[in-house]
Amino acid sequence: PPSGELGRGLEGGRRHGGRCLLIPARRATRALVRSALLGGSAALVALALPSCSLLGFDALTAGGGADGGPRPDGGADPDGDADAACGRDCLGGVCRAGRCEPVALYTEQGEPTGLGLAGASLYWVNRAPAALYRGTVEGGARGRVDDVVDNIQGPWDIAADDAFVYWTEYEANTVWRKPRSGGAKERVAFGAGRVAYFTLAPGQLYATDYRLDTPATGSVTVAALAPQSPSAVVYAQQPLATGIALDRNILVWGRGGDAGALYTAPEADGGGGAVAQLVLDVGEAVHGVAAAGDDIYYVAGERRLVHLRRSDPRPEILYEADAPFGAGDVAVDDRAVYWTEPRRGLVQRLAR
Repeated sequence: PPSGELGRGLEGGRRHGGRCLLIPARRATRALVRSALLGGSAALVALALPSCSLLGFDALTAGGGADGGPRPDGGADPDGDADAACGRDCLGGVCRAGRCEPVALYTEQGEPTGLGLAGASLYWVNRAPAALYRGTVEGGARGRVDDVVDNIQGPWDIAADDAFVYWTEYEANTVWRKPRSGGAKERVAFGAGRVAYFTLAPGQLYATDYRLDTPATGSVTVAALAPQSPSAVVYAQQPLATGIALDRNILVWGRGGDAGALYTAPEADGGGGAVAQLVLDVGEAVHGVAAAGDDIYYVAGERRLVHLRRSDPRPEILYEADAPFGAGDVAVDDRAVYWTEPRRGLVQRLAR
């Protein structure tokens, strides 16, 4: 097997239509392979092995760098189909066998977990080391949202509105915010459990109490978007409640663990009376969740991105990694769905 710089980044290949694909390769590895191919190195050509554990030709321009950006060739693939075969613009991803493939917008991140979307801006949480980042839906340079005085501890999820960036700090069971233009952070909401994922609504936020220490407990809570707001439970008895989304005044959230599932319920103010409904018994852990109109997207089994229609609850796997990538999160806009892969350090995009 290859070693050193070449050996790193070659794992994660998968077979697709009899071909080896890398998801994704390191920029240094791609440059080395490209240089070797131009120089006629037979040894590197031999890396496209049937096992798909090493680098194939399709990986030469896959993915972006630490500061992001789609592949430098804009996703062109001489062996792939035209975007027309996919029925839509693949947004820089390869169209193969009638399906768009993802583009790595940001790579080499430190366990990226929570993901938020505000207009053309992407926000995400890096857990190791703890940091908050902002980029764009097209990739490119990233920028830090937090600074040293914020002293971020155990961040989990992130979101933004026109004025503020919000994030959760899991162990402290707190939602914080700071102005998008910069400034001091302030505590917005707090509770008695372990606030993890959350979603914004006009004047308030909904969060999940994701208790890994006591997995039989959990809830969905609501709090005002005002400093020092206490949380109120709106849906109790939600063990391992995970990713949560709000669309058309309807909440959708996931359940982690082996009994993973998707639930839905109307917005509520903590007064009680509303009942959560089971949408789908997934049968494996659900983490990040996003919703837009009839469409629900979620991370299942820490390795799959799945699409579900409210009107036709038959899940469709949009993407599957060769190995679990961790408790990723999901965001969606009119053009694409975005997700994080913590163990692989990726922020990915797939055309809708």
